[in-house]
Amino acid sequence: MATNGSGDEARSGGSAAPSERATVRRLADRAHALGRWLKPRLADLFKHVPGSPGIDVRGIGLMWGLAVSSSDGSNATQRVIDAVMRLLKRGIIVLPEGEFSDVLSLTPPLTISRDRLEAAIHAIHEELLHPA
Repeated sequence: MATNGSGDEARSGGSAAPSERATVRRLADRAHALGRWLKPRLADLFKHVPGSPGIDVRGIGLMWGLAVSSSDGSNATQRVIDAVMRLLKRGIIVLPEGEFSDVLSLTPPLTISRDRLEAAIHAIHEELLHPA
């Protein structure tokens, strides 16, 4: 075995054991399937509603960004940061991304259940479009 520089042992030759490859493959397939399920739900939830911020949904698999713009076209940095803070208090980990922190980044764990993902996207919708 060789080390990877951090003191951890790494397999020589960089190859993973067959069971590890199978696990990685299952997780990748699961992320792809959840992404296909998630895409239309996000698109439907964040259709533009007059007077509300515009939200551009983009992503693949379980890596999504919700680019937020204000109804007047100005950047929505504060709206995103406020939503991130409220969501963290609700136990949902999302991050502000983008040059102006106007993109809400959603990257759930690959093992998330569909029910938890559904609950999270509804909470995100609530916090972005109908903040308390």
